[in-house]
Amino acid sequence: MSLTQEEVRALLEKVKERLIKEAASRPKTCCPQKGRGGLKEVKSLEELLSYVEGCNAAIVTFYSPTCPYCRAFAPVYAEAARVYGDMIPFLRVNTWRLPEAAHLFNVMGVPMTFGIVKGRPVAVIYGYGDYGQLEELVRKTLEAARCPATPPTGALGA
Repeated sequence: MSLTQEEVRALLEKVKERLIKEAASRPKTCCPQKGRGGLKEVKSLEELLSYVEGCNAAIVTFYSPTCPYCRAFAPVYAEAARVYGDMIPFLRVNTWRLPEAAHLFNVMGVPMTFGIVKGRPVAVIYGYGDYGQLEELVRKTLEAARCPATPPTGALGA
């Protein structure tokens, strides 16, 4: 059975309309719960787990307030949260206040930053990371999570 060009066009138009409707109904972020994007200082293990398990993806950095590399990394992380925070939550975990969280993620030194998808780490930066390394971690995490929002190339640190 062969289709005419007009029938093929009509079929393609129906497929196009269906794809547009599906795309419009998908969430625009990796964490559809309201108020879950941006930079967040985690106050409890329960709060951390609610993000890690409740969001499709998250970026989590573990730090210590006395660590000079952590202090140097803080503005890099804050800039990434500013650029990508509408797409994915950026969490900060103080290892002095939440040692059980550091233990749960096998953090052996700080800073240590994870890209987490569906509760599991998919990318990690050991120690201080520059803008390029953090942007790559964010990209890998978003891709692994198959989030609908795709970050612009070179947006971080621009």
